[in-house]
Amino acid sequence: MKKQITWVALFAACAFIIGAGTANAQLLELFIPDIPAVCEPVVWDLTAGQHNNAGTVEVTNDSTYLYVTYNLTWPDATFGTLHVWAGNDLSSIPTNNQGIPVPGQFPYQHNAAGLTSYTFEIPLASLNAVDVDGKPVCDLSLYVFTHAEVYMDSDGDGCKEWETAWGGDQPVNVEEPGRWYFFGQYAICCGDFPPPPVCWSETAFAKGTHVFASTAKANPEGLPSLDLTRQRWGWAINLTQQVTEEEYPIYAGAGLNDTTKGVEVGTLYVTWDGSSATVRYALLPDYKLQEVHLYASDLKPTKIAPGRYGITRYYDAGASGDTFSGLTLTDTNGDGVWIIGHAVVSKGTCPESALNSSEINMIPVRQTAPAPQLLQKPATAPATPVLNELRAVPVR
Repeated sequence: MKKQITWVALFAACAFIIGAGTANAQLLELFIPDIPAVCEPVVWDLTAGQHNNAGTVEVTNDSTYLYVTYNLTWPDATFGTLHVWAGNDLSSIPTNNQGIPVPGQFPYQHNAAGLTSYTFEIPLASLNAVDVDGKPVCDLSLYVFTHAEVYMDSDGDGCKEWETAWGGDQPVNVEEPGRWYFFGQYAICCGDFPPPPVCWSETAFAKGTHVFASTAKANPEGLPSLDLTRQRWGWAINLTQQVTEEEYPIYAGAGLNDTTKGVEVGTLYVTWDGSSATVRYALLPDYKLQEVHLYASDLKPTKIAPGRYGITRYYDAGASGDTFSGLTLTDTNGDGVWIIGHAVVSKGTCPESALNSSEINMIPVRQTAPAPQLLQKPATAPATPVLNELRAVPVR
């Protein structure tokens, strides 16, 4: 009776863990990225426990990255930690004293607990797989070692256990006792790669009636100065009479208030009826707002930091324009009212690090490593590896 109670408790505990793991997988696998369909992927089995086909490993590349994608197909299985090593020199793979690869020392790792799919994005430059011009070395053969921890019911008894798994089509010591693993070889593909995404992000101001700077160098048009700084660029708008949809061009990157150095990216439309104002940003095609900082006051500006203008708005996905209406604005001292229209503007597809907005795509989905110094002449690997090179002494 005692044995029966223990067995039932163990089964219940296993059932609880299985349910939790499945739920996590359903939630987390939504964040797996799409991989550009540039080169036909090489697909290998992901072998767990030496003989169980638990899923697949897919390897492909574009002009910049090697993509290594793990997929589980074993029912109710989920990943633990994933480890990847890739390169064209087998002598540089981390091994133990017996010459067996040590996944815990592989350079690319990710805790994929609860996931059923995950993609590593590895710069080709970090693999010495590009030439001196930064282009992929066509047909360069890379050794790829893909290891995974897999939480699975491998024998059908209803309980999950941790199994080690390797991807690849070349087995090492699989039919013998002791340490075993698989690996594969992948030849760098060179195709009609799409051009890299255009990314442009810059601060912008609506060109108004006054400049911030006090020096002539930063005031090429000789506009009145607010004397807020020596040379920092930017303009303010001073309205002394009512206006309707008054137009002010928006310039990005116009250092020293020189519009010939900048780019016109849109128009700021201002309406003021004496007591309230409406300010509308309208950008030209292909440009997007990432941030807006707006100053609207009866008082002459005394600060040039956009974050202190009083009105701030962020656009996570970018916006082609925006309108600020119902702004209370009355001239009480006879010098008119003041408006500063500032923005952070982008063009094209920018990665998160290139944009000033801090709330874009906060969920990390890929692991990227820095690129080392490039080889002048990339090393080449033999078409067929010699398995004995993978270990210093024979495996027992």
